[in-house]
Amino acid sequence: MIEAPLNATRRRIASPDWADDIFRLPAPVGPEFDELAVDTPVAEWSQARRDTMAALRAIKPRHKLAVLCVARNEAPHLAEWIAHYLAIGAEKIFVYTNDNTDGTDELLRWAATCTPVVPIFSSAAPGVNIQHRNYAHALLLLPELRLYEWVLVVDADEFLIPGAQFDYRLPTMLAAAPAETHAILFPWRWRLYDRGFERKPGLLAENYPHATPHCLFKTVTRLRHIISLQDVHFPHLEPGCTIRDTAFAPVDLAAIWGKAHKTDAGGWIDHYWGKSFEEFLVKMRRGDHLGPDGIRNYDQFFGWTGQPMTGNLSLEPEPVLASMKRELARLEAKPGYRELRARLESRYAEYAARVRNDPELQRIHQEYLRKYPSPAAAARTLACGGTVAP
Repeated sequence: MIEAPLNATRRRIASPDWADDIFRLPAPVGPEFDELAVDTPVAEWSQARRDTMAALRAIKPRHKLAVLCVARNEAPHLAEWIAHYLAIGAEKIFVYTNDNTDGTDELLRWAATCTPVVPIFSSAAPGVNIQHRNYAHALLLLPELRLYEWVLVVDADEFLIPGAQFDYRLPTMLAAAPAETHAILFPWRWRLYDRGFERKPGLLAENYPHATPHCLFKTVTRLRHIISLQDVHFPHLEPGCTIRDTAFAPVDLAAIWGKAHKTDAGGWIDHYWGKSFEEFLVKMRRGDHLGPDGIRNYDQFFGWTGQPMTGNLSLEPEPVLASMKRELARLEAKPGYRELRARLESRYAEYAARVRNDPELQRIHQEYLRKYPSPAAAARTLACGGTVAP
């Protein structure tokens, strides 16, 4: 079914002026692309797919760095996330999004008019892993992405922090990497949260100042060497590629999924998986490919954190925070933002009021606080290979 779009993509990029139309929003991605959710081994690629990948890899990048994300119902913190990635040097931010009810669509459409954010609106049939499908679409059918040498694939609750030695700028770090570098692993710092019921006002970077290391990671990768993005933590690369940690030491692929923490000497990713209970309820209801019940579970929210203490205080570097705030102020000063933000906050307040006035949800919150009486006890589950692991 995707043969026709593949052929159309090749015809489009065959024109020397094809990139002149990149300022148009990409067309919506619907269920007609759902077959891409299933990873196809290279040996089974159709000739059209082989030809399209060859044509895409032949595109000469014009820019250094793009960010690629799949996001759903992320309106409360999406402006901070966008400002953060602009602050560390992202030149374009591609966001696939679907089934939003909180104003995320409206925010992304506004951002597309005045920032380097490109939303791609999508839908899929029930049961389809839309994240896998959308990333496969980006790799095969979004030639605009190929104008960037490197791509960082992250979620909307993941904030990459390049090291001080690179002036906290990711393009500076990529320029400093050894020539034979095809991907760099950035380990997670799992941001600890207090399991409170109500959403905290303000910035994530200031509301959650404690973190613990985690063995999982995300990667920034030279795009032309990627074969598949089915594993969102680490892409399937061409044979012979060199993967490095943030200190630029080669990483043994045989040990990449081991429980040992990867070095954060050159940077890391702050992962704000948990925030308030009412925000977690949004996460539960959008994770339609996560487990047999199609939702996150309460044990994860109450168990995947730890006790904030002096030993795990991990403040965001002040230069990064200051730069992000400057970018956020620029966003807030653009026409229409304040009115948009007021509408989004009003919509969230309506949702929060329904949740806070629901006695069953209040009961569940109290029940699980009794089950997990302290974050210190719950912290044991954070270790990779523990009873539950993110």
